[in-house]
Amino acid sequence: MKMTRDAEYDLVHEMEASLMELMSSSLKQRLTAEPVRFVYQRDMPDAMVEMLRDKLTISRYDSIIPGGRYHNFKDFIGFPNVGKANLVNKPLPRLRHIWFDKFRNGFDAIRERDVLL
Repeated sequence: MKMTRDAEYDLVHEMEASLMELMSSSLKQRLTAEPVRFVYQRDMPDAMVEMLRDKLTISRYDSIIPGGRYHNFKDFIGFPNVGKANLVNKPLPRLRHIWFDKFRNGFDAIRERDVLL
């Protein structure tokens, strides 16, 4: 399941606070803000969905969306190797850029000038 909470992010106060402070404040609001969207696994029992909806104080007016097992793109990153070589991407060779060869590390090269890769 995945729940999204409402949080305000007011750019009007940008002059009064740094971007880091604004983002920090907005993230803190998300911990206690009202839920606005609830995505759950489609085959979850109805009784469990209702219990979660009740405990998380999700009203019927909020977006309650049945979905698949995976709700975040990052869920696709850690799929296990199931032993079939044709399902695994071969590592790509490292590409070199001559500008980077002039510096001790990539950060120094980029600090000197923008590099289009």
